[in-house]
Amino acid sequence: MKIAIAEDDPRFVRQLEQFIGRFATEQQLQIETKCFPDGASLVEAYDYTFDLLLLDVDMPGMDGISTARQIRERDTDVLLMFITNLAQYAIRGYEVDALDYVLKPVGYYALSMKLKKVLRIRRGRDSHAIFLRRAGELLRLPVSRIYYIEVYSHNLCYHTMDGQIVPSGGQTMNQVEREMKQYGFVRCHNCYLVNLRYVDGLGSAMLRVAGDTLPMSRSRKKPFWTR
Repeated sequence: MKIAIAEDDPRFVRQLEQFIGRFATEQQLQIETKCFPDGASLVEAYDYTFDLLLLDVDMPGMDGISTARQIRERDTDVLLMFITNLAQYAIRGYEVDALDYVLKPVGYYALSMKLKKVLRIRRGRDSHAIFLRRAGELLRLPVSRIYYIEVYSHNLCYHTMDGQIVPSGGQTMNQVEREMKQYGFVRCHNCYLVNLRYVDGLGSAMLRVAGDTLPMSRSRKKPFWTR
């Protein structure tokens, strides 16, 4: 597991690292921590590899909430936890789908309970993700958030819970089909690759995926009628 800590108080950072190290030993885990003195430096260095972000709400420059908003625009999957002196500030965490908050001064037992919560979520969720390049930016997209993939005019369009994503250049539909087969994606038509978990209706020549009606080729019916 990899944890990013954005906190401007070096003493508190050292305490968090000690507690996390103790937790890792007790749970027989490998946990890597990377520390940032402010939110801006975390945003600049963010590389989609973190499982949990510990963000101080009150930091000079870019505060924890603003940091979380910017990261959420790129990564909807990473877990967020705020560090704060006052519990009422942590309520703002709901704006960015934060998991929890750590109240200063923090004790080991309280932090360990929250880290156990993180472990349960990580073990229970679909952790598979793909990376797409769009306008020079690398986006991390959890497989579980993709409804279907469409091809038109030689471009791929990913229909997701967060809207449509059209990556720049890269793979063909055949290449994507081979990659996504392991995650339960099946071609229903030359132009559509669908996530079976979101198929909610079937017809003789169509199927419905997350409310959208898509064509289904005769030669590609079998996987859907036998699922």
